[in-house]
Amino acid sequence: MISASADDSSFSQASTGPIPRMSRTLSICIDLCLPRPAAATRLSKIREYAPSAGRRRILPEQGIVTVIEERPIVDMNGRPEHRNPFFRLLRYVARALVALVARTVRAVLHCIWHLAYFLLCLLRPVVDVLMLGGVIMPLVAFVAFVKPEAANGIPFWVFLLMAVGFVGVSMGYSKFIDWIAPPPG
Repeated sequence: MISASADDSSFSQASTGPIPRMSRTLSICIDLCLPRPAAATRLSKIREYAPSAGRRRILPEQGIVTVIEERPIVDMNGRPEHRNPFFRLLRYVARALVALVARTVRAVLHCIWHLAYFLLCLLRPVVDVLMLGGVIMPLVAFVAFVKPEAANGIPFWVFLLMAVGFVGVSMGYSKFIDWIAPPPG
């Protein structure tokens, strides 16, 4: 950072030492014009509402208003300087217990999923027989159309609806079983 000296005749590198009087005013103006980081904004808000912010003192020889700041009672970061290792161990044990319970529940649900899939797959051949019934029903509908007394008063279109229903249930059940299949491995 380059700062102007008191007589503005030369420029020098700013050091960590005290700033000359003219450049102090210049740096205050620059600080007000440039955006501040979020941490500085939060700190200024804390200082603004802090009880010590009401104590102001005017230095008459420099014309600068200063604020006397006290060290806060609560640490800004909220972490103690020395941590008890027991609490770190306790935190890991708690995480392990929560992970164990979560994995156990997940394993039980996964087992139920596999068992339901297995039982529904056992019924798949039985339901697939409905496809054979769906193929035969149009022939029965033709017979009911040609000779109505053979169907005992049932109209032929009922047999066509049964054929559509048998085929739809058989295909829908197979698609449903494929849809709920658990992941391999």
